[in-house]
Amino acid sequence: MIDYTILPPETWLVVLEFLVLAVPIFDPKATTEKDSAVLKISPHIQAVSSLSRFFYQLTYPYRFREVHFMVDDSKSLTLKLHRIKELLDFLERRTEAKTWIRVLSIGRESPSLGRPRENNFEMDYLALERRIHKVILEMRCLNSLRCGFVAFSSSVLAGLLQLPQLERLELEEFRLIQNPSDQTPDWDMMDQRGTALRYLTVNAIGPPATFSTTSALVHLLKQEKLVELTYRPHIFLQVQRGISVLWTISCHIPDYVFTSLRRLYIMLPPSDDEIQHFVQLGARCPNLTSLTITWNFLDTTSQLEDRLNRSGLTEYHFPALQHFDGPFALAPIFIQRRPVHTVISDIFTQLQGTDRGESRMPLALNIAALKPTVPLRVLHLVVPRWSDGDFEAIAQHHPELEELDYECLEEEAMCWSTRLDDAFRALTKLKRLTLENMENELPHDDVGADHHLVAKLRKMCPNLRYAHISWLGTWRFDPEHKITKAPAN
Repeated sequence: MIDYTILPPETWLVVLEFLVLAVPIFDPKATTEKDSAVLKISPHIQAVSSLSRFFYQLTYPYRFREVHFMVDDSKSLTLKLHRIKELLDFLERRTEAKTWIRVLSIGRESPSLGRPRENNFEMDYLALERRIHKVILEMRCLNSLRCGFVAFSSSVLAGLLQLPQLERLELEEFRLIQNPSDQTPDWDMMDQRGTALRYLTVNAIGPPATFSTTSALVHLLKQEKLVELTYRPHIFLQVQRGISVLWTISCHIPDYVFTSLRRLYIMLPPSDDEIQHFVQLGARCPNLTSLTITWNFLDTTSQLEDRLNRSGLTEYHFPALQHFDGPFALAPIFIQRRPVHTVISDIFTQLQGTDRGESRMPLALNIAALKPTVPLRVLHLVVPRWSDGDFEAIAQHHPELEELDYECLEEEAMCWSTRLDDAFRALTKLKRLTLENMENELPHDDVGADHHLVAKLRKMCPNLRYAHISWLGTWRFDPEHKITKAPAN
């Protein structure tokens, strides 16, 4: 048994904080062993709490760091509601426990649960939802709130924004309801500077689209500390309702400049109007440094290329962009004449035999078309087939590259050649290299520095510190290992 008296309780609390930080934040969308669970407890905290009564009491608040009130469709709804009710009862008895919660998820995973309702589900759920809304406003240390499909009253939303530590708000659907006793806030008069909100996700706007709903959404978008905005619309809901976040920004705050915004994650919708709204937003993001683009199955990258090329997008839109993540076919459009040093294209954008997502421009030409105003440092590509020409284009047009990740589907074509020798001799600043096959489980064993291909790479790329080659394995730099003479080809 550990002698806990060797350290004062204050020091043990510092240790516990470290253990909590060592575990990633719980993802409510991930499958868990117990879908009906409400508390998501760090396994490290769980282990420490079992050591003794002292540690159990000391770790008690940490067991409530992440609370999952989200209702999904996978397990017994009655059991989940029962456990939510138990925790709400506990929070009413132990009021100090409300300050223990840092991460909270509420609402429903989908607009309507697909399975038949269990007895009195709707009545029980709505009663608990009202209790949840009330107790949230007393969680003064809440840092992150994820909301599924759930409706707030205006006063509850206004109260949420006054929580002093609420930095992250994720809304699958932004929908307000008007209670008879609810006093609608004057959103135009509320101060955006007094809130802590920095990260905002809004994926859909629910009906009805009232003036109060629009005013509240505008108030959210104009938070002066907002550094990250995520918008991945539910396409069918958007088409049905005809309103969106981009439309709201374009039509209701056409002159507002998002000076604090640094990162934008967006699904570009299959609509010329929405593309135009997106381009207008780009002209009002002077300090945005990171742009991540996805697209939906109703569109192809060829269609997006056409729409963006017709949209009037220039270097004056997103002028400070440094990091682009999205379909590689779109990369030249967003990178030319901008200070982009990182291009991540982990989305497989070419499907053989179809036009779904396929760019009309060969990959090597797209690589050549990347013309940022600064040297490209990081490049990640996912391609359908291996091509020596891709590496030649990379070496010719981006010799300053420090990190290259090249993944392809066809294992058979993956092999070293003299053309690659010539290409990598030009990449003298390369530090990390990954050549990966996407489909097959290939060796991940460590490879010695004396392997002929590793030795050759280290000679050609003297700054190399890491290499993973799909058919070979992984090599990591060892400062004590001297570079030997590379074998002849």
